[in-house]
Amino acid sequence: MKIRSLAVNQFKKFTSPTRLDGVEDGLNVVVGPNELGKSTLLDALRAVLFEKYSSRAQPIVALQNDRNQAAPVVELAIELDDGLYRVTKRFIKKPYARLSVSLRRRPPVAFLRDR
Repeated sequence: MKIRSLAVNQFKKFTSPTRLDGVEDGLNVVVGPNELGKSTLLDALRAVLFEKYSSRAQPIVALQNDRNQAAPVVELAIELDDGLYRVTKRFIKKPYARLSVSLRRRPPVAFLRDR
């Protein structure tokens, strides 16, 4: 499994759509000044992978932006051997979880028989 991108909207400090793209094979490092949102992106990754989208528990409510109380949305794109998978979760207001898949075509399998 390889992470390819992470996108957030209305997630904690991010009030507009924000995307982390260009994640390549190997080691990727996210750097920036304090309060840029690096830890918030890690929280978003944790939420999309491990939190139940329909939960109303306090840790989920804490994902909301303090300014407008809009529904936080997180999208994660991961690559597996057979294609690209996108997991999107919206929390709190009209919650949902979606999985979209772009499968690669595999060559047909040939079966040989002994005669």
